[in-house]
Amino acid sequence: MNEEKTGINVVAFGEILWDVFNEDKKIGGGPLNVALTMNDLGASVSLISAVGEDKNGDLLLNEIAKKIDTSSIFKHSTLPTSTVDVILDDNKTATYKINQPVAWDEIQYSEDLRNVVDSSDIFIYGSLASRNEISRETLIKLLDNNALNVLDINLRAPYYTNENLLGLINKADFVKFNDQEIEEIIKLVYGQPFEGIEDAMKCISQYSGIDKICVTKGDRGAVFYSDREFYYNSGYDIEVVDTVGAGDSFLGSLVFKIYEGESPQNALDFASAMGAYVCSKPGANPAYKEEDIELIMGAVK
Repeated sequence: MNEEKTGINVVAFGEILWDVFNEDKKIGGGPLNVALTMNDLGASVSLISAVGEDKNGDLLLNEIAKKIDTSSIFKHSTLPTSTVDVILDDNKTATYKINQPVAWDEIQYSEDLRNVVDSSDIFIYGSLASRNEISRETLIKLLDNNALNVLDINLRAPYYTNENLLGLINKADFVKFNDQEIEEIIKLVYGQPFEGIEDAMKCISQYSGIDKICVTKGDRGAVFYSDREFYYNSGYDIEVVDTVGAGDSFLGSLVFKIYEGESPQNALDFASAMGAYVCSKPGANPAYKEEDIELIMGAVK
């Protein structure tokens, strides 16, 4: 963990919530998980979201404020703070029951939010937070900026449409999928045959103009397409506790390292080790030390 700030300013937009594991709960939500990872690596991070005027909201804000700027998280007067029921299968892979409606479904646009985004270097957003028209319209307005727009595809049926996905992709400079998501998007949005991950990544790059695309493949690693070159990591051997937040920590690490000027291969290797580390601990945002990641990177699968 890097306690010194690098001068990189990051804004993340979208869902913040409590992941509920039976009787236990931990802070989560894709944008929040990415934001916390980038903060730990040294970025200065702000979060645009909403919580309810309830105990869960107060507790969530108190936890988040220990690390990142919460001044753009507002309290919704009628909708509750988001909670998600997490179900782990025999392989410790998580599925989610996402409650609706919740506070982050109605993130209202303001010029204050516009100013926050305009001052950022990197703007992180996902597809889930646009399931409601109010938050979706706010996000669309904020996507017209000079930052690096980073999209995290998060397909949670029935919370997306082809039209919305295509619009979000076309505004992105950098996008992350998992292997199932890219297959579905190629079929539904682009109407193309799926002949392998590399073919799908090239297709999306050709149609959208995005030159940085990453696909995670669970315990089989990840593929990164950057400036018309492919880079690969085959994953690291770890004992999985749960997969919650692994893709988010991977994305935050990859984007941070690339923005810092790290080579694509080194950035991918570091991000893959970070994702593996998160899988080896409970919850989406476990504490770590730099040597924890280095130890995983030294392992051979």
